[in-house]
Order: sequence, then C-alpha cells, then structure tokens
Amino acid sequence: MIPKADTVADIGCDHGKLALMLYSRHKAVRIIASDISEPSLNKARKLFSGRQSKDVMFRTGDGLSVLHDGEADAIVIAGVGGIRIADMLSREMKKAKDAVLILAPNKAEDYLRRWLIKNGFRIIDEDLVKEGPRFYHLIKTAAGEDTGYEDIHFELGKILIQKKHRYLKPLIERKIKLAAGMMDTSQNSVNPRTQRTIKRAQARIKAYGEVLKWL
Repeated sequence: MIPKADTVADIGCDHGKLALMLYSRHKAVRIIASDISEPSLNKARKLFSGRQSKDVMFRTGDGLSVLHDGEADAIVIAGVGGIRIADMLSREMKKAKDAVLILAPNKAEDYLRRWLIKNGFRIIDEDLVKEGPRFYHLIKTAAGEDTGYEDIHFELGKILIQKKHRYLKPLIERKIKLAAGMMDTSQNSVNPRTQRTIKRAQARIKAYGEVLKWL
C-alpha cells in the first residue's frame, strides 16, 4: 500500500524491518525511521548494519514531531492503537495532510476511521490481513473529503465491504459470535445499562447480517 515516493517515514519503527523492506525494494529515495524509544531505534540501526546510507535517517522522537513540514511524501504508522494514531495526527495536522498516510492500527480501527473522515481525510484504500486468530486493518488515506459513511462502515471498512474482501466474512462471523456470547451472559440481568448494551449488540448483529448478505 506504500506508494513509491521520494521520502517515506516509518513512525514508531521499533525493530526497523519495514524500513529495511522499503530500502531493499527501492520504494523510496529517502527513508526516515523514527521511534520514541532510543533502545528500539538502536535495534533498527543494528538491522541496517553494513547497509548504512546517507538516504536512511534514524530519529528519536514522538510521532510526527521528528519530521519537518512537507518532508515526507508518505508516512507509515503501524502497530499502535487507533486512538493513539489519531492523537499523533491531530498534533501535527499540517504534516499529516501533506502526505499519503498508511495506517495499521492494532485496535480501535473504527475510532480511527471516524476521526479521519471527521477531520478532512479521505480513505483511498483498505486491506485486511490475518495473523493467527487476529485480524488487522490497513488504511491508506490522504487529505480530502469523504462522504456516505454509516456506522457499519467505520467498524468494518467501507472499501473492504465494497471489495467483498476475503477475510471480511470470517471477521464478521467472529464479531457475531462475540456479540451473541455477551448477550447470553447478560440476558437475565435487569440492569438498565446492561439492557441497553444488549440492544446495541442486537443491532450490531443485524447490521453484520446485512453485510454478510452482500458478501
């Protein structure tokens, strides 16, 4: 999903494997690998040992603060939660809107999609990958207007639904199972809050069913 670009920044690079892939495949003229943790960044430096180039830069810092305005054509943020990603982008909005963003939240992808649409980003493409029992959403986005979103699109991914992505059905089936299990354990409760939660779960299951019909 990362476009060929002059400068790609891997924010929160940790071990540096993504940066090394970009370097090896000549996906960028310049690569910026950054992390808030100096020990983590040292792992990336070690991975690049013997491949040092003036076009690969390592920077310690928080989020997009390591970048100059307009420096990166593409920015990757992967492996942290959607709320954390949204916070990073909100603190450096100009830098975020000057680049194509490839975001891989490890949770709260619905929150991130909602934040992007609300704050002037359009979702260009999406993908879904599976590793063991877990599913991970990949979101490619840039500055622009995006409309026509419903609640289910934020949770599952509007483009993933349009693509009839091969992993969407097992993901939905898992969500239905979790929602049904929650309802089973709570159905005898008379607590108003629990009853509201059950009604929301019922609505989600109905929405999931509509998407499954489309798939």
